[in-house]
Amino acid sequence: MELIPLQRSAVADDVEAEFKALFLQLYKDRLGDGVNELALYGMPHLGSIGIIERYVSNDGLAVLRTTTVDQIRYLFHAWRYNNPQRGTAFLGAYLNALFGPVYTITQLYCHKNGVYPTDALSLGEIQDIAGNLDDYYLTSRLRVDIQTPIVPERILRASRTAVAAKFVLELRIAQTITFGYSLAVPTRAVIAGRFSTTIRPGR
Repeated sequence: MELIPLQRSAVADDVEAEFKALFLQLYKDRLGDGVNELALYGMPHLGSIGIIERYVSNDGLAVLRTTTVDQIRYLFHAWRYNNPQRGTAFLGAYLNALFGPVYTITQLYCHKNGVYPTDALSLGEIQDIAGNLDDYYLTSRLRVDIQTPIVPERILRASRTAVAAKFVLELRIAQTITFGYSLAVPTRAVIAGRFSTTIRPGR
């Protein structure tokens, strides 16, 4: 806030001009930054990185140390204002900002005569076994494969809050092995429910 009305206001004499200049300088030195920060509390994504980090931390949205200021600003704006239904779109934006385009998000199906979640399969896996999609029902389970050596625990917790409570996330760390062609092999899976997180070997 620049106090433009005061700057443009008239002064009666030199003494009043000196008092006006002194007040403006003291305001700039002692209060200006704090008032400017307070004015952005209603739209923190436009504020300083300090404001954004405070709100991000309070909302439970974790980021990596390598995440840039612009990425954090974008994520927080999407989280606070463009994520009313918490679908997979924001989860994709979140993972892309943190890890890059090295992930896939797949909603799983389960056979009507199968055992959930043991028999939960992706659409691709159903096609691989020549299954009939009419024999399957769509579950609330999301499988996320990420090609990264590690997913920090705080990122797992934040990923749970990135989607609606009805979804269960199955996060798998995938590694690429080259045999003349690339093959992504999930090596470890993490089931991230709304209230608990367990780790088990990948299927």
